[in-house]
Amino acid sequence: SDSLQAALQKVKNSTTIQRIFRLGLGLMLLQQLSGINTVMYYGADILIQAGFPEHQSVALTAALAIAQGIGIISASPLFDKFGRRKLLIPSTFAA
Repeated sequence: SDSLQAALQKVKNSTTIQRIFRLGLGLMLLQQLSGINTVMYYGADILIQAGFPEHQSVALTAALAIAQGIGIISASPLFDKFGRRKLLIPSTFAA
């Protein structure tokens, strides 16, 4: 509890940390508003409502999850090579 209080006090007192904190919150908000987590969670239901058979919608949702995993794994080395900022800004406009 004391360490949490100390950390919160440090955020309050430092404009640099406040800026970083706000940036992180903004990025989290953009991620949630993009809706990809909703599509991943309800993917099978969405496809069933779109007219796909249940077994096919589950398979397509699995393929979507695999594609997302491949995208994450393949993008990870790019963060080291180019930096997060250079990759984050264009991806914000693509979403």
